[in-house]
Amino acid sequence: MASSWASSLGSSWGSSWGSVDGTDDSTSADASARVSLLGPADKVDDTLQPRLYDMVEMVLNGRTRNKATVTLDAGTTTTTVDDPLFESHQIVILQPMSAAAAFEIPGGELYISSRSDGSFTITHSISAESDRLFGYVFVG
Repeated sequence: MASSWASSLGSSWGSSWGSVDGTDDSTSADASARVSLLGPADKVDDTLQPRLYDMVEMVLNGRTRNKATVTLDAGTTTTTVDDPLFESHQIVILQPMSAAAAFEIPGGELYISSRSDGSFTITHSISAESDRLFGYVFVG
């Protein structure tokens, strides 16, 4: 039985990718019903398979481009984070990375107050602390 993610890769992959459970997905009954995730130009590109392999390996090793750090602005109640990869529908998860940042969590004033393509705004308590460092990841 093919895994759900392997089944969704599309019939354009054929048997070269196989499946995660060791069966050959190219002969399964649902192979013709799969949706192709690639455009026509990608199917003739000989470099596509090695590039996809490298990208999947990076994701599995935790090296994604949806994470960074931000230091909350001192003396104000908002900090805007500009990140060109961020999209307005995505969810932001914050992780305190300093003692001063950890004090923001129980105060109940830390939240994402606005989101737009390329940036989001964090609302927080006003403080003179300049070392409120957070890591963030965005998903969705």
